[in-house]
Amino acid sequence: METDITTGEIFTGIIVLIILIEIYLIPTTIAICRKAYYSAAAITINILLGWTFLGWVLALILSLLNKPDKTPQQIVINQVVGDKNTLSKTKNKQKE
Repeated sequence: METDITTGEIFTGIIVLIILIEIYLIPTTIAICRKAYYSAAAITINILLGWTFLGWVLALILSLLNKPDKTPQQIVINQVVGDKNTLSKTKNKQKE
């Protein structure tokens, strides 16, 4: 028994293959479009370990990460001096 493959089936197979390859390379596409900080790692992990679900997810996470902020964080501390009664009297005087 011979099965004849039609041109439409070949075309459909090629389209499905292209869609599956693009789904596989989603982390790579995101990393390149976003110019992600870890794009080289995301692309490498996606190509080498993307066939495992864990590798694909790791590559996706790396492609979505932003550059780590290395600027020092400024901390502002508001300190209230005095007791509660004195402060409320001062506020009342300012309102008048």
